[in-house]
This record gives sequence, C-alpha cells and structure tokens, in this order.
Amino acid sequence: MFVYAINISGLPQDDDAFNIMNAEYNTTKAEFEQAIAGRTKIIVADPSRDGEMFFERELKNLGQSFSALSRAGLFFTVLRKRYNGNYKLVADFTISLKVGRKAWREERLRVEAASESLESFLCKEASSEDMEVLRPLFPESINTYLQDDETGVSKGSEIMQTVFPSLKGSDCRRIFHEMQTLHEKRAAKWKSRFGCVWVSAYFIMAVLITYCIYEWLTGSFSWHGLLAAPSALILSIVPVVGSTLASIAAVKLWGWPIWLAFVTFFWYYIPAVYLVCQLIAASFRGEGKAAWNKLIGRKSDAYDDDD
Repeated sequence: MFVYAINISGLPQDDDAFNIMNAEYNTTKAEFEQAIAGRTKIIVADPSRDGEMFFERELKNLGQSFSALSRAGLFFTVLRKRYNGNYKLVADFTISLKVGRKAWREERLRVEAASESLESFLCKEASSEDMEVLRPLFPESINTYLQDDETGVSKGSEIMQTVFPSLKGSDCRRIFHEMQTLHEKRAAKWKSRFGCVWVSAYFIMAVLITYCIYEWLTGSFSWHGLLAAPSALILSIVPVVGSTLASIAAVKLWGWPIWLAFVTFFWYYIPAVYLVCQLIAASFRGEGKAAWNKLIGRKSDAYDDDD
C-alpha cells in the first residue's frame, strides 16, 4: 500500500547484510555500496509493482527482514514515501533492534488502520473515525477537494493514488466519492446545528425586541396595551425592521448610545450577512449556482465510476 525505503547509515560487520538485501530486495552490490555511502535510498517495498492493496503479509516479511539486517550489523532507518515525494521516518534500527522493532510494530498498526478505513469506504460503511485515520496521510489541500462537487473526485483521487500507489484509479474515485459524502454529512450536521442555534437566538432576540417596541409604543405614542402588544410582536419578527425600531426605542427611552443599541439588536444578523457575502463573491467567480446548491444541501450529479 505504501512505498518504503531504508537509509543505511553504517558499515555492516560482514557480508550477511548484503546477502539478505540481495535475497530479499534484489539489491545489487553497486546499489548497496551507494546506499552505504549515503548517496541513495534502497526501495524495499513498492506495492505498485505487485499490485497489493493491503499488504499485511508484506509488512510482516519486511519486519522479519529488518530484524535480520539489524542482527547482521547493518544500521539503518526505515522511511515511508509521502504524497509529495518526500520520505518520513517510521522506524529507527540505528539505536537498537528492540527500538526499531517497536517503531515498526507501531507503523504496522497505522497501516492496518488505514487499510481497514479504506475498505470501509469501499464498502460504504465508513464513519468519521475512518476519515480521521486517513486525513494525516493527505496534504491539507485535500479539504478543498472534499468540498468541490465539480472536479473534487478526479483531483482528490489523483492525490490518493500518489499516497496509495497500489490502488486502482476506479477504486480511488469510489473511495474519494464516499469521503466526500461523509464530509458533506458531517458538514450538514453542523450546518443544521448552527441553524438551530441561530433560529433560537433569533426568537430570543425577538422577545427582547418585542418588549422594547412595546415600551416605545406605549410610552412615546400612548398606545393602549392591547393594541401595542400584538403590534410589537409582529414587528419584532420582521427582519431588520424590528431591530431598527428596538434600537430607536432604546436610544429614545433609555438613553442608550447609538452604537450600543445597534450592536445589541443587530449582532445576530452577522451569520446571514456572511452567507450573503459568500454567495455574492461566488457569483462574481461564476460559481453562484454551485454555492447556492451547497448552502441548501442540494447534491450534484453522481460521479462517473469508470476505470
């Protein structure tokens, strides 16, 4: 599933280390000497060559060969290739065999967790925990593709194939589509919660605005309470109008500063203003329809799942 390499940092005590490298990884004498000199890394596992998607047996064999190399006197570190072509240190056999084996066991657990999460996405049984397992393996830009309904699947699957070179293109697209679906469900859940909070705040403010308008109508215009109460209630739930009248009432009746009245009775419009600005900005970019569909939760057409 991942590409692994070793970086040699010392001289072996005898030829046993090279014999193991030659037998296990087909390493030539020239490649071994270049690695000893620190000029190159030796690739010890490349699943794109054998097509294994989840190579548990390969990981076990690697661990056994690493132990044998360490016992043969070779000092080395194990590296995993990342999405950007750089290598990440995952096990260090230069200190001691025990330390190296412990680090490699931890790496095996990470790989097994990743393989189980990928299988869950393929079987459409993934959860948010599976997303969190896979997220550290990708660049931060993956979030942009998760939110992109138009080209996100194709671009995201390309990144996935650089992370997991043994995955087929169709599997990458299928997995990434399921990741998008899970991401949208989580976003919709938080959007729904935020909407409930905002509606609650709106009606709580409506109660306060009703009281302010009622006091203003009865105090400044001598309206009868039976007429002022329903009028204040109706005006309070009208967007902008109720807040404006409540601000005037607070300034006129209670002597509030204008800025304090404005902040008190208009603060809960900030999310709505933000969303409107987002839609306007998207319209200028030619993405207004997509932004609106995303806001209301309308799904785009399903992706094409061909090889």
